Amino acid sequence: MRLRSKVLLLYICIMMLVLIGIGVVLPSSLNEKNLESIREDTISHLRQVDFALSSYMSEVEYDIREIAMDPDLRYADDSAFTSFLNVTESTFRYSVGDKEQAIIDELNALRITHPSVNSVYMGRETGTFVRSHPRARPTAYDPRDRPWYILGTGNPGKVMRTDPYPSLTTADVNIGIVTTIPDSNGSVIGVLGADITLENLTGYITGIDVGREGEIILTNETGTILASRDPVLRFTDVRGVVGEQAPVLFTSSEGFLTIPGKYLVFYTSPKLGWKYLMIIPFTQIEKEMSESIVTILLFVILSLILLSIITLIAVDRTIILPITRLTGIAREISETGDLNQKIPEEDPGEIGELSRSFSSMLSTIRDQDERSRLTNQELSRYRDHLTDLVAERTQQLEDANHDLRVAKERAEDADRIKSAFLATMSHELRTPQQ
Repeated sequence: MRLRSKVLLLYICIMMLVLIGIGVVLPSSLNEKNLESIREDTISHLRQVDFALSSYMSEVEYDIREIAMDPDLRYADDSAFTSFLNVTESTFRYSVGDKEQAIIDELNALRITHPSVNSVYMGRETGTFVRSHPRARPTAYDPRDRPWYILGTGNPGKVMRTDPYPSLTTADVNIGIVTTIPDSNGSVIGVLGADITLENLTGYITGIDVGREGEIILTNETGTILASRDPVLRFTDVRGVVGEQAPVLFTSSEGFLTIPGKYLVFYTSPKLGWKYLMIIPFTQIEKEMSESIVTILLFVILSLILLSIITLIAVDRTIILPITRLTGIAREISETGDLNQKIPEEDPGEIGELSRSFSSMLSTIRDQDERSRLTNQELSRYRDHLTDLVAERTQQLEDANHDLRVAKERAEDADRIKSAFLATMSHELRTPQQ
């Protein structure tokens, strides 16, 4: 396998191991962070919803206070105003005078300019009742017995919000924003109120974008559900939704709860005192987590691919190409025997060291080859002169042998002469002369 293929295979294996590791570790580590992020993001959106609703309620309260001080509403003589005391639905007929009509127009103007307001009305101490638009059913009605009137007269000069209460003539459940109407002497002569139905309140709340799928539930301080897309839940106790988590909900200003199959993020309005509950199904969280994981994995894959490309290019230029060149030079030397190859040594790293070592090895081989060549030349010359040298040495040996023979003969002659001389002398000594 080529070096490039091995490096590429190595990077593919590393990428797979990284992706497998991320796929195993990421979901568990991301879950907690994702839930915390969802909690913070949802509470931030709930704050925006609260700001919008609080601003709206403040606007209605301000307008109610302003209208309560209008001279037309403070007009003391209400004897000609509409009264539903002791009437029957079948026989009642509206009879509205100019003074009452002026008040009706003013009340209706407030209703029209505040779309979530269902009705604006005024009740008097005498039992008269003036409304921004006709009642759905003109049944017998004493405003002084209603929760909104009782709350208003119990808090003179203040703008109050009632607990939810059911309408007498419709299926609506209302929240009243009420204040007392003083006469010129400051005495309470009646109560002015504006009703917001839970249905309208739900429409207002759900019309605000909270950034993700889920259901917003609005409760008051006691836990009564004021707004919910599910009409069955409205005007019921939120404890039926949160179950055992209710103590945490009522003792904390904001938080994150887990209920069967769902997550619940809640936030308490600092102005209204109401609690906003955002219920998010597990499936929505899992979807967001899956999208986050897919996004991260895609980013990691793209990063790994880009890193691999950059690394492979760098490895190819700094390692593979130099080694390939050295391999080519070694093959060329092996095939041609030409040791006079130029080896680049510009790289200061390990590849450069390898090139320098390879160059040094070639230089050593060339030196050894040169010495072998000179030795062979010397041997060739010695071989060429070996016959002459042998003949010369043979002649010298023959000459030496000849000289030795001559010397030997001379020595033998001298020895014979010596022996003859000694024999003569011995004879002479033994035979004296006469």
